[in-house]
Amino acid sequence: MSGTVNHLDLFSGIGGFALGLQRAGGYQTVAFSEIDKHACKVLAARFPGVPNLGAVENVNRESIAGDIDIDIITAGFPCQDLSVAGKRAGLAGERSGLFWHVVRLVSELRPTWVLCENVPGLLSSNGGRDMGTVIGAFQDCGLSVAWRVLDARYFGLAQRRKRVWIVCHSDAERAGAVLFESEGGAGDSAARGEARPDVAYCLGASTGGVSGKEQQQTLVVAPTIDASDGDKWGCNQWVDSGKPIIVASPPPHARGSRDAARLPAGMDGARYRALGNAVPVPVVEWVGHGIKREETR
Repeated sequence: MSGTVNHLDLFSGIGGFALGLQRAGGYQTVAFSEIDKHACKVLAARFPGVPNLGAVENVNRESIAGDIDIDIITAGFPCQDLSVAGKRAGLAGERSGLFWHVVRLVSELRPTWVLCENVPGLLSSNGGRDMGTVIGAFQDCGLSVAWRVLDARYFGLAQRRKRVWIVCHSDAERAGAVLFESEGGAGDSAARGEARPDVAYCLGASTGGVSGKEQQQTLVVAPTIDASDGDKWGCNQWVDSGKPIIVASPPPHARGSRDAARLPAGMDGARYRALGNAVPVPVVEWVGHGIKREETR
């Protein structure tokens, strides 16, 4: 893989994977797959010219214009059947069972990389058997699997949002290096280059592993961001030169609209639902940088 990295985004939502990879640089999203009508409108507005192929069941080689080679597939596949707040039907459930279309497309399109995100409940669903099934399915496609739980609050978001991140590549060492690159706790490890201060403040303590390795990998990480400031309405947070900046978010208008955002009455529910289903963009960007690093070393 060289030059621009072609990206196919499944279960696209409002485009968090596409935006994060875009910020990492060098990635080009060639197609989305999304059916929610509100999310589709956001994708059309924010990513004009990128086709939305609709339901994942209908996505195949023929549906991707120009017979483009896909270098990376991303998928935040539905979590409703995996969440501890749900009925825990697991991968046999109607929604989370759509994961098998991810496997189908990985097998058909043979991307170099696969990046997935889901709730931590995936690790315990059906006594851990569902996570084993995920790993086994990607291994059957010839890929090694690395996984790690990351919390978005350590990446500059004022929200506790733990998610399982899964990176797949044919080389186990390269897949693992994307998620476990910060062995020294401050950006790139000493053997690979100078520590990155922006990453040093972002990583939070977590556990994970790499398929084919006997022992679970753990990581000691750098100091984390304290997002406890702000007012009762919550806050938005980002990182600038390694320091957190807190800006209060305005409450919804009494009539159901925000004048500043020019949202019509009744749109807040759809907006909150879309954001709740979205992947945290800074985490995607960090992973995107890791993949690029592994491609150039």
